[in-house]
Amino acid sequence: MKRRAFTLIELLVVIAIIGLLSTIAIISTSGSRDKARIASGISFERSIHEAMGASLAAQYDFEEGSGATAGDSSGNGNNATLSGAPTWGTDTYGVGSKYSMSFSGGNYVAPAKAFGVGNGNYTIMAWVKTTSAIGQMYFVGNDAGGNGYRFGLGGGSIAFLIGNGLGNTEGNCGAQKANDGKWHHIAGVFSRTGLSFTCYMDGHALSTITLPSAYAGATDIAARIGTSYCCSTFTGQLDDVRVYTQDLTLSYINSIYNEGKDRFAFADAEAAFLGRDGKNGT
Repeated sequence: MKRRAFTLIELLVVIAIIGLLSTIAIISTSGSRDKARIASGISFERSIHEAMGASLAAQYDFEEGSGATAGDSSGNGNNATLSGAPTWGTDTYGVGSKYSMSFSGGNYVAPAKAFGVGNGNYTIMAWVKTTSAIGQMYFVGNDAGGNGYRFGLGGGSIAFLIGNGLGNTEGNCGAQKANDGKWHHIAGVFSRTGLSFTCYMDGHALSTITLPSAYAGATDIAARIGTSYCCSTFTGQLDDVRVYTQDLTLSYINSIYNEGKDRFAFADAEAAFLGRDGKNGT
């Protein structure tokens, strides 16, 4: 009996089918990872607010969707005006958010008053989406000369500055990148009492920078959101920017895991993001 060999066309068809199936599998896996990453960020954000909500100084969720004002949903009345025409958009990180704000070319959002963190601890967090890799791309800051604070990205990774005019510390906090064109939740925690600055991305601690000073007496003038008073302008999108007048301590992080709150919050966030609560419908 003669065996019938595969023709070249048949082999090419088989190879094409295998390639297509592999691509579908990769895309499916990538999508699942993105959903899990965002769910982790949502869980982290919720857990922090549960612990430190009383110290929330300002929150800009940009849910107005239009107009020249971004309201402060913290209840503290620190509403902000749009300067240079940043644009509203519907591309958001997901659950509970309908709108975000896009920045380019030096436009920004200007809160009416300072956050009250000149001589205390603070936590700044936001959802960020960008592809820019330029340096010193701060998107929350009140400093132009080493006196105050800046927080954002530098070369794609989390960057900060803290100082009081007599001295300052500036640098990147970990090497992990957030400029891949996807939404990431990032947070920076400055502890004057602990002389440290700690960065988080998507619910995970990246690194802690030890500071040489508490930088007492730093200026507490009103900040800008979407750019700083100096440096490179932020290019990208922001959503749900929050400032707390409290630092996220290691003891609280431990308590989340010890009490199981993080697991419950993660499950809740994941269920919401995957549409099990009927909001997302995916």
